[in-house]
Amino acid sequence: RAVCCFLGLSFVVCRKMRRSTRLLLQQVLVFAAGFLFYLYLHLDDLAFRPPLEIPTSWTPPKESGVYDVDVETIPTVDQLLDIAKKSDLAPGGLWKPRSSSAMQKSCDGNPRKGKVAVLIPYRNRPLHVPILLKYLHPFMQRQQLDYGVYLVEQNDSLPFNRASLFNAGVLEALRDKFYTCFVFHDVDHIPADHRISYCCADDPLHLSTNVDRWQYKLLYPEFLGGVTQFGRAHVDKMNGMSNAYWGWGGEDDDILCRWRTLGMKFRRPPEGIGRYRTIGGHGHKSADKNPERFEKLKQARSRMPVDGMNSIRYKRTYKKLHPLYTHLGIQLVTHNETSMLVTPPKLPKDTKVPHWSCQ
Repeated sequence: RAVCCFLGLSFVVCRKMRRSTRLLLQQVLVFAAGFLFYLYLHLDDLAFRPPLEIPTSWTPPKESGVYDVDVETIPTVDQLLDIAKKSDLAPGGLWKPRSSSAMQKSCDGNPRKGKVAVLIPYRNRPLHVPILLKYLHPFMQRQQLDYGVYLVEQNDSLPFNRASLFNAGVLEALRDKFYTCFVFHDVDHIPADHRISYCCADDPLHLSTNVDRWQYKLLYPEFLGGVTQFGRAHVDKMNGMSNAYWGWGGEDDDILCRWRTLGMKFRRPPEGIGRYRTIGGHGHKSADKNPERFEKLKQARSRMPVDGMNSIRYKRTYKKLHPLYTHLGIQLVTHNETSMLVTPPKLPKDTKVPHWSCQ
């Protein structure tokens, strides 16, 4: 209506001008009216939107998907708080896309596949945590995931038990939200390729397949260390992870034994995509290797029905909501492992037995 009134008034004014001037001005007015009509039709698309603020710590992606990761420089508290503020993180390191349309575009258009809990088993690595968080949050938000980050700390005097912290972390995370899957994430592994998807998958995933520590190759074909992902149904089916491995090593191989016993398949990213940088040094000393791990692996199938999520014994000593993560204090209780041995289920006929021969 405003455009029509504007044109009518303009043509009345033009009648009092010379012919050549009148024709030129009429053409200009018709063009202006057409432009105004175009703006009216596309008003929603042209509405003002504030510019997207990218955390200063984030490195823009390269064409290949690989980006630079600095594992030496420890970010300051102010830099980490700046990430939390700019990305609008909820207390406890929880985040989800602001719009439902953004969630629909992620994870093949299935919002349920975007509900991810990142569980970080932890003890005495205070300088590793800020480096991981500096890169993890922008990485997850780029994929438009509805996620939470949980630092699961073992705060007792017992040897470190990575798998038990996973079991406890799953149970505690489900108190906060109905997560669809869980990413079990070593604190010293930093994703270095945008193409690594943390979306929930139909099969279990081993994500860290190209790690700088191992010259970007698998340590051995059955290796499942670093970063793995399990759907909630997978966790229930395999009874979580074994609580029998105290100290370094064995729990990842036990996972493979459970998957193969149940006939479950796992997937890895295409070659060259599962790229991770690892944080070294910063005063950390690795846990002592478990000398009994190979003997325990031979009994893995026997323990599986009664050793895992249904037998984890722990006490949550605290739960603190920090700006970039939820900090869980876990005090573990030892098990009587000899009482866990039962008749093992039969392996599928086409199952390939690994080098440590789980029985």
